[in-house]
Amino acid sequence: MSGNLWLWLSFIALAPVLIFNALATPEIRDYPLFSSRQKIFWLLVLWLVPYAGFLLAHKKLGLGWGSGKNTSGGDTINVTDCGSSGGGDCGH
Repeated sequence: MSGNLWLWLSFIALAPVLIFNALATPEIRDYPLFSSRQKIFWLLVLWLVPYAGFLLAHKKLGLGWGSGKNTSGGDTINVTDCGSSGGGDCGH
């Protein structure tokens, strides 16, 4: 195979890593519960271990899609059933 093909294939394989890591870097940098040493450690893990470093960092931080939080947006409305009867308008 020619050198240009290998270059393109490696770019295609690494482009998502660069995007993911660029998005995760500010999250690690601004994480309030980490000391400077912990931040440096997690940034090294993030950038030196492709793909797996991103997944590990997101799982550890519990931020974004890795936290399991519903981030679909919009307002939520809490609805109660007014006790076990479940009928009527709750006395309003």
